[in-house]
Amino acid sequence: MAKLAAAITLARTSWNTFLRNARTSRNTIDVLSGQSLRSQTDGRTKSTGQIQFVWFTVGMKRAFVADILTGCRLVIAVIVAAVVGAQSLDWAAVLISVAWLTDFLDGRIARSTDQQTRLHAWDLRADAILGIGLLVGMAIGGYLAWWTVPILVGLLGGATQLLKNPSPAMLMLGLTYARFLWLMLFETKQFGWMPFAMLPVLAIFDWHRFIRVIMPAFFKSAAALLRGRAKSDMEPILDDWV
Repeated sequence: MAKLAAAITLARTSWNTFLRNARTSRNTIDVLSGQSLRSQTDGRTKSTGQIQFVWFTVGMKRAFVADILTGCRLVIAVIVAAVVGAQSLDWAAVLISVAWLTDFLDGRIARSTDQQTRLHAWDLRADAILGIGLLVGMAIGGYLAWWTVPILVGLLGGATQLLKNPSPAMLMLGLTYARFLWLMLFETKQFGWMPFAMLPVLAIFDWHRFIRVIMPAFFKSAAALLRGRAKSDMEPILDDWV
C-alpha cells in the first residue's frame, strides 16, 4: 500500500509539473504571438502609410501636370490670335487641335487624382480665353466682322463672369468654333482636316463626360439663367452644375 501511495503521489506531482510547464509554454507562445502580431500590424500600418504617401505624391504630380496643360491653353490662345490674324489658318488648325487635346488630357488627369488642382476653377475660363483669342484673330484676319467680338465677348463672356453661370461662355465657344470649322472647310490647304479628325477621337474617348456633364451643365445653367437664378457663391465649374 505504501508503494501504491508513493506511486500515486509521484504521478500527481509529475502531472502538476507537466501542467505548469504547459501553461508556461502557452504564455510564452502567446507573448511571442502577440509580439509577432504587433510587428505584422506595425509593418502593415507602415506599408499602408508608405503607399498612401506615394499615392499622395503621385497625385500631387498629376495635379501639377493638369495645371500645366490648363496653362498651355492660355498660352495657345495668344498664339492663335496672332496666327489667325496673319491668315495662317493651317497652323491655326494645328494649334486648336493641340488645345483641344490638352483640354481632354488635363480633365482626365485631374479626375484621376484625389488632389484638387490649383487651376481647377480656370478650366472653363481657359477654354473661354482660347475662344476669345480665336475670335480676335478671325476679326484681325478679316474672317469676322469686328462688331461681333465685343458682342460675343462682352455679353456672353461677361455674363459668365458676373453671374458665375457657364452657359453664356459655352454658347460663345460654340458659335466661335462653328465659324472656325467653316473656315477649315474652305480656307485651308494642308492641316484643315486636323480639327475634324480630333473631334470624333475626343468624342469616342470622352463621350460619357459629354453626355453626363457638359450637356447637362449647359442646359441646367441656361435654365437657371432664364429663370433669373444665379449661383453667385459658385465658380462657373461644369461639374458643380450637374
